[in-house]
Amino acid sequence: MNYALIGITTAICGNIIISVALNLQRYAHIRLEADVSSPHYTSSKVWWCGLALMTIGEAGNFLAYAFAPASVVSPLGVFAIVANCLIAPIVFKERVKWSNMMGVAVTVVGILFVVLSATSAQSDTRPVEPRDPHAMIMAALQQKSFLVYIVFVFVSATLLLHFSRQQLRQQTALFVYLGLVALFGALTALSTKAVSSLLSFAFLRALYDPLTYACAFVLAATAVFQINFLNRALQTFPSTVVIPTHFVLFTLSVIVGSAMTYHDFDGMTLGQITCFVGGCIITFGGVTVIARTAPGRPRLQQNPSYSSFSTRSPTPTESLAIPSEVSGLLEVPPDPTHQLASSAPAPHHHHHALRRTRSAHLAFDPIALGGISFFVDSAREWRSQSLGRGEREEP
Repeated sequence: MNYALIGITTAICGNIIISVALNLQRYAHIRLEADVSSPHYTSSKVWWCGLALMTIGEAGNFLAYAFAPASVVSPLGVFAIVANCLIAPIVFKERVKWSNMMGVAVTVVGILFVVLSATSAQSDTRPVEPRDPHAMIMAALQQKSFLVYIVFVFVSATLLLHFSRQQLRQQTALFVYLGLVALFGALTALSTKAVSSLLSFAFLRALYDPLTYACAFVLAATAVFQINFLNRALQTFPSTVVIPTHFVLFTLSVIVGSAMTYHDFDGMTLGQITCFVGGCIITFGGVTVIARTAPGRPRLQQNPSYSSFSTRSPTPTESLAIPSEVSGLLEVPPDPTHQLASSAPAPHHHHHALRRTRSAHLAFDPIALGGISFFVDSAREWRSQSLGRGEREEP
């Protein structure tokens, strides 16, 4: 049996379900906005249906890491973008652009090359990893290549964290923020694969294994750092710039990290490696084309302070859903304390823009913990109501 194909299929289905879930929740919020009584979003059955689908999709993504290499599962996240571009015109009656469809076609071709290279490299025998995930992970943590990789990540992250506190040129700041997201994102992906392997193939033993909790801690900690710096990038630059750049850097970082930790490319022929690399490059191009067709958003100040930390991490799934009428639904609301004076919106408009972001979810690549979104949404709802009260009190 080809276990890589199982992981690939699970990841593709999971990302498509996630896209459907996000669009369902957006639809629920649009209906709530039109309701004069303004009921809370938790009263909507459509919203809860979207949350349930989100959880199912993310569970599929999580499970995929147990069967397929992280370097293959990570690029498959682009299927959420592709599905979004197909679903949004149907649900929100959008006009489909030829450039958008061209980007989707290019992306699908690139993913086909990635999948072809992964499935052809797998034999019919079960790999070593599922037979003894604990031993495999411990061996990976002790090898020289992983130690070199960890030192590189630590040094690079330290330097980028230092630069992130400085006043930088805009182009430099973009790569500093997204470089940190990519470094932490690779660790998130590697720890996700470890936890998924332990739980999927030795569930009861994994519950008593300290390694499971150590990997889960790394997963959660690095995810928080990802969320912080991805939000800062989106607060500073248009999503049409951030999304493709983030996707490329994140995917490359995961590929390198997985290759040095789990040796994903061992046993692959030169032709298979070439097919994989070519597929990634084609996919990057397709994502760039799709992102360029999305409406941008005003650029805010270059270096938002640490106080602007938000637990909401937009992903390509969210940021590229792009119905023109409701594109603000999935954007990160700018912190009022960090807006440029020249671009500050009218108070009434800003308040409703914040209300529309109640559909935001704690989501990050490679996985999004949809269940936590309830608490994140509640916090953002409280924040928007507080800001609304403050605006009404102003003379």
